[in-house]
Amino acid sequence: MKTISITVHDRPEYFVKFLETLVRNDLDGWHIVVGLEPSPKKSEQLELIARYIPQAEVIQNEKKLGVRNNPLSLLKYVFETLKSEVNLYLEEDIIVSPDITTLADWYIELEEDTLCLCYNNIGISYQDLQNSNAAIIYPNPQCTRTGQGNGFSAYGLVVKREKFLEHMEPYWSHKSGWDWGVWHHIQDTEQQVLIPYQTRSDHIGERGVHIGSRAHLRRLGH
Repeated sequence: MKTISITVHDRPEYFVKFLETLVRNDLDGWHIVVGLEPSPKKSEQLELIARYIPQAEVIQNEKKLGVRNNPLSLLKYVFETLKSEVNLYLEEDIIVSPDITTLADWYIELEEDTLCLCYNNIGISYQDLQNSNAAIIYPNPQCTRTGQGNGFSAYGLVVKREKFLEHMEPYWSHKSGWDWGVWHHIQDTEQQVLIPYQTRSDHIGERGVHIGSRAHLRRLGH
């Protein structure tokens, strides 16, 4: 099984934009699981799910799990309960290009050594992709927000079960956001990730940002 996990909180104005871009992808063969936080806007979120991805399995959290524990709970579910071999992790406040599942299938079939495939190439916006057909994927050990490391980004990623269980789950929790815990582990162990030459995702939210403001990300391009 291969799964897509989506964490959703209380921002239907962002969620609808995300869904509009997601459904441009080929979703055949992907089991979609949505982790929905308690919110006064839950009914709006459920309506959007029914409209765009009615095939999705929806997990409605009884209490708010937050930015660290909602994605962790969802990923543990797809890997441990559903026994998914690979997961495409997404959030409600990003937008994605129409080839992310194609790139995920490529990664699943051909790539064994890297920790994960990250869709966001820091410094290049989603809009830049519209005039380009570039689809080059390559290891990039320099491109990060600090100028060292390997470009790990929380804005959409593909990870296989064994990589998640060994290199992500044990290092997930971090006071500044789950991605920092994983990022530090990557640096300590010199793990490598893959990123696209042209970014395949972009952040559209104005809050709940894991790795800095959009302007900050743009300044840190390679």
